[in-house]
Amino acid sequence: MAGRLRDSAERHFQKTLSLMQKGRSKEALKELGKAEETAKRAKANDILLNAQALKGHIMQTVGAYEEALKIHVLSLKAAEELLSKDPDNKHYQSSLQMNIDAIGTLGNLFYNTGHFLQAKSCCELCLSIFQKLLQTDPENVTYQSGVGMTLNNLGALLKNMGRIEEAKQRYEKALEMYEKLLQTDPENVTYQSYVGGILNNLGNLLKNMGRIEEARQRYEKALEIFKGSMQYLTIGTKSKSIISIVELTSELTRKGNQYDQMKCLKEAIELCKKYQDFFIKYELKHERELVMGIGLSAYIDFLLKNIRAESDSGKRADEYEKAIKAIEKLKLVGEDEAISKLQYFTNWIRKSSSFIPISKYFSVKCLKS
Repeated sequence: MAGRLRDSAERHFQKTLSLMQKGRSKEALKELGKAEETAKRAKANDILLNAQALKGHIMQTVGAYEEALKIHVLSLKAAEELLSKDPDNKHYQSSLQMNIDAIGTLGNLFYNTGHFLQAKSCCELCLSIFQKLLQTDPENVTYQSGVGMTLNNLGALLKNMGRIEEAKQRYEKALEMYEKLLQTDPENVTYQSYVGGILNNLGNLLKNMGRIEEARQRYEKALEIFKGSMQYLTIGTKSKSIISIVELTSELTRKGNQYDQMKCLKEAIELCKKYQDFFIKYELKHERELVMGIGLSAYIDFLLKNIRAESDSGKRADEYEKAIKAIEKLKLVGEDEAISKLQYFTNWIRKSSSFIPISKYFSVKCLKS
């Protein structure tokens, strides 16, 4: 009897999958209800768990996120209870992970649609499950990674909710978890990428808090991680770290006294030079152009500050020439930025016309259409 009921539940389940492939969601849900009912009568827990998870997935695909979350939470609790009685059951383990992933996906969907409280609930639920699992198996790297990733996501969410100090705490805990994982496996590019990514997140948060030096330290620490062979994940994370620290340094050129500004301009220029080969090697054209634009812009600002301070007309003429050539290069990277620099430069020349013949510089074709 139980065998026939199980076979019937399996047929209903397979028919549900077929209806889903045809886009007939309403009919699929009805058929799935039959699969659930029959699986309960057959005490076929594996089919029942699959049916519940699939039902949550269907509700998600039709945009009923709240209902999908309720279903996945119920399925998650059922899988937990079954696992407590049979900890080595691979199917129950798989079902638990499947529901955690589904809740994580719903958290992202809530986050992307601006439903931050629901997204926070999803993150906190996933975190509590991973923490429980980690208590049962403290050395399990999958559970450790799950805790770290969820803490990072929770940090990003809290940041967008304006709960900055809580976000910082979550990021720091996530970093601690992934740094431990990286210590056990220093060549693991996934761990390298996650550590670098969380350091970038912390750096961005600290920068927004006005804690500039701490932000710089996080970006620099992220760059220290990527010293070996690079792969897709680490290339992308290193690229973000470079851009973040270059942008941070460039922003500092507009603050402080003249000496501090000149110091930051020099540093921005050197950073851009330092990492040009990295962008060229990995064919990161857009990122290279962005950094090159920042570097050239800083260089032009540096030259203009030198012009202000230079009393020798001959040396001042040389500085003008350098600035014009830099603007020509900047034109190749970003026309809007080049135009802005040229306008600023032209105004400066007009003010300084007693030193340099203006006609000498308007022959430059840096904005040729």
